[in-house]
Amino acid sequence: MSVSQWLKLTVIEALEQPQDDAFRDQVLADLLFTKIALDGWLRTHKDKELRDRVVVAYQRRIREYRERKAATRAGR
Repeated sequence: MSVSQWLKLTVIEALEQPQDDAFRDQVLADLLFTKIALDGWLRTHKDKELRDRVVVAYQRRIREYRERKAATRAGR
């Protein structure tokens, strides 16, 4: 299992089945910090188009995820 897969599963489990609200809130706060830090790094990266490519890839994955979730709810 890759690190990214492990992290994804850990976060999903923490949010879906939190041991307590404080833990869930801390995970969400850490994710927000990470998002802001990465965005800042991407904005200052020497490859000025890197952030735009990351945003496009993110939007594509979110769209695909939502489509899969909608299909699952529709019973497909």
